[in-house]
Amino acid sequence: MEWPNHGGQPAQIQALFPDKQTDVHIDFSANINPLGPPPGTKEVYEQAFEKVVTYPDPNYDKAIEAVAADAGVDASHVCLTNGGAEAIFNVLAMFKGKKATIIQPTFSEYERACQAYQLTYTYSFLDSHAHFSFPLEEVVSQLQEVDVVLVCRPNNPTGTLIPQHQMDTLIQAASKTQTTIVVDEAFIDFLPKEEALTAWLKRHSHLILLRSMTKIFSVPGLRMGYILGSPEIIQSIKSQQIPWTVNAIAAELIPFLLQQHTFIARTRQWLAEERAYLQTKLEALAFDVTPFHPNFFLLRESQAYQEISPSLAHRNEHHLMMDLFESLLSQGILARHTHYFPGIKGRALRFAVSERSNNVALIHALEKWRRHEW
Repeated sequence: MEWPNHGGQPAQIQALFPDKQTDVHIDFSANINPLGPPPGTKEVYEQAFEKVVTYPDPNYDKAIEAVAADAGVDASHVCLTNGGAEAIFNVLAMFKGKKATIIQPTFSEYERACQAYQLTYTYSFLDSHAHFSFPLEEVVSQLQEVDVVLVCRPNNPTGTLIPQHQMDTLIQAASKTQTTIVVDEAFIDFLPKEEALTAWLKRHSHLILLRSMTKIFSVPGLRMGYILGSPEIIQSIKSQQIPWTVNAIAAELIPFLLQQHTFIARTRQWLAEERAYLQTKLEALAFDVTPFHPNFFLLRESQAYQEISPSLAHRNEHHLMMDLFESLLSQGILARHTHYFPGIKGRALRFAVSERSNNVALIHALEKWRRHEW
């Protein structure tokens, strides 16, 4: 079965299950902020439409200055990109033919970028038996052997967050081996501002941060992201970057979106409320849920429930999650499969956090599965 590589593909999923005639009416597979886009985005977009008849500013000065001001860095520390994916590929292009460590399970584009630029890469795995905790000692022990370490923080798909004290230990150790630490902060805006590592750039020249604006502002179709790093790193990336990768309308929207502080604060408050609701309800149903921080979480069948349930006792996690996936699909609910994530391989499902009515519908669907009523 050829599963799609990313979430938000309901038509492709339904084509894999032609016997499931129910249309998907709630999509939990794409982890986009359900509160967005922010008010006024459409109006700014329409005003910017006149820009389509001219080439964008090749230096993107206005947009880059807005990013720099928001991040609290000089413009020389910023490279604008066509979404977070281009940021990943542009950074790894600097390490062509070298060695990398990828912390798995995580976003698949790191591995694709390594392959594109002929990097030799190895995995280190989050500990799935300890809430996907970070294997700090193992990664530090590998630093002498690799040129770059790829970390997703908060991590996709687990929703877990490497504590700052562990990141500090890792980065300090990497400075001694001249290893670059690349931290993908695509979902950092869903967390309190102090969790971002932006301020660390001033004292760590071998630290690179990747950001995406598409998740928090719900504009994945516009492709907006950026890279933060030392002026030397940014200049090196820009010297190889394809000209005009960011379109004029997206560049015009960036300063507006970065001013939406009230929207971001409202999003964080919404997420705190929905996270508490979901954690309480899911724990009551005896599911194993990762201690998640951004707007998505990983759900597995708990071993304790399997042991007390005769119908589940002799079934492996993969088959159980496939049953659950199909049960939800038959009820019009789409989860994110995990078949292609090393370290999980289908033994869990990922869910975005949605608005309350959708989250309630998910809990009801899970209750039906528990009662074998689907």
